[in-house]
Amino acid sequence: MYDQVNLFWQDNSKNESGFIVERKTGIQDFDEVAKLQSNCSFYLDMHLQEERTYFYRIKAYNDAGISSASNEAKAITEAKPTQNEPPEAPSHLLGRATSPTQIQLAWQDNSKNESGFQIARRTSGKPYQVKGEVFADTTSFTDNLVEPDTMYYYKVRAINSYGNSAYTDEIQVKTKASKEEEGDTNKPQRPNNLEAQLEDNMILLTWNDSSNNETGFRIYMAIDDPELFAAYKDVPANTTRYEEKELLIPGHTFYFKVSAVNKFGESDFSNEVNVVIKEVEVKERPAAPTDLKAFETYAEEVVIKWKDNSNNEDGFKIERRRIDEGKFTIIQTTPSNMSDYRDKELKPDTT
Repeated sequence: MYDQVNLFWQDNSKNESGFIVERKTGIQDFDEVAKLQSNCSFYLDMHLQEERTYFYRIKAYNDAGISSASNEAKAITEAKPTQNEPPEAPSHLLGRATSPTQIQLAWQDNSKNESGFQIARRTSGKPYQVKGEVFADTTSFTDNLVEPDTMYYYKVRAINSYGNSAYTDEIQVKTKASKEEEGDTNKPQRPNNLEAQLEDNMILLTWNDSSNNETGFRIYMAIDDPELFAAYKDVPANTTRYEEKELLIPGHTFYFKVSAVNKFGESDFSNEVNVVIKEVEVKERPAAPTDLKAFETYAEEVVIKWKDNSNNEDGFKIERRRIDEGKFTIIQTTPSNMSDYRDKELKPDTT
């Protein structure tokens, strides 16, 4: 995307309070851009500049301190797509018959502002009809509703709300010949018991295969609105599991349903399921406290007081050093909204 970067990492600790996301450009120092909750393993950095190189690293932290930084990851944002105009046409459309009842298509995506692609098909002497529609950035389509030993003609175009691109050049693909088998000429039974769960940075779909004559399964998906399903992926016959690793976008709900297909038609849909990708909470840095003062109350105790200037802190870290020490050391972490602390059991007559 031209204004956002997706980050993913492996959580190797079991005692972190959270993670710190740091970012830089060029030779500048890293700056903290987000503080995330524990057990998080992804972050969506938004509102970036287009065509710019960014470097990222991640640190874990808890009350005892901050871990060393992860490896650096590099990301380059794309150029911002031209708005308010139809997308550019795709090109280099290719096709092949993989079985008597299946044709696979692939093309090159040349646009950056399409909302999807339409696949048009015809047979000899017949007009073109749109036979499929896929999401933006998709570059392939599997047609499972074809007859054996038949010539098909295809072309593809990009679409968005401002219009449609020109079609690709027409291609022709002939399915393989097949002997008609006696027996079953019915469309397949619908799959059932569709389940979806979020695990290991992917959406896992599983279902029961209730038919014995499907040539494949078609996965349908809708984003945020279950009334707007569209065909998303075609998978081979006898498949009962699908792993989706590209849709882990925080703040969105993804809906799925599955059908079985063969040359005689498409089954009814399975039950619908959904997966919610929770929004990552992004916190701003708290304002620094001021007016720090120290009071000696006894020979071995010092009371410190300060002014709390923030309204979003998780707490305060108190650091101390002796006059002969070069660095401060964290001696205590207090809850939020505190403004004083008593340091006990100190060495008398020491600054």
